[in-house]
Amino acid sequence: MISRLKLSHFAIIATDSQKEAKRPSNVGAPGGETGIDARVIDGKALVTSVAVLTDGLTGSSAEFVAVALQEMGRACVIGTRTKGEALPAEYTTLPNGDVFLCAVADFVTGAGKRLEGVGVAPDIEVALSQGSLLEGRDIVLEAAVDWIRTQD
Repeated sequence: MISRLKLSHFAIIATDSQKEAKRPSNVGAPGGETGIDARVIDGKALVTSVAVLTDGLTGSSAEFVAVALQEMGRACVIGTRTKGEALPAEYTTLPNGDVFLCAVADFVTGAGKRLEGVGVAPDIEVALSQGSLLEGRDIVLEAAVDWIRTQD
């Protein structure tokens, strides 16, 4: 279960376009009759291009979302490899105020990949640079916008 996302290091960028479509019985199912995942609104399939931006600080639940969308073919992961901290854990506060953190499970993707210690590899690798940031540019965001524009 995903309880929260570390959104400070995770962003989803999306654009919407509507295309005419008949409503198949399995709209929204991966690999359905349309070959896309879609929602139907007023008889039109809503097709959405999604880019997930990641970097080395993207971890935990954000990794679960990124890899799930990537493996389903619903998003393009852009940036750098994620943290690889994907073990579900529980914590207990000890009497002295310290916190005891204990991994309680392992996380394996639908394709059978372990993320712990490995992370999610981006589909398009783009790393922020000091130079681009000093110029006021976010080249990862620019790459995501460029990719989305090629999808519509």
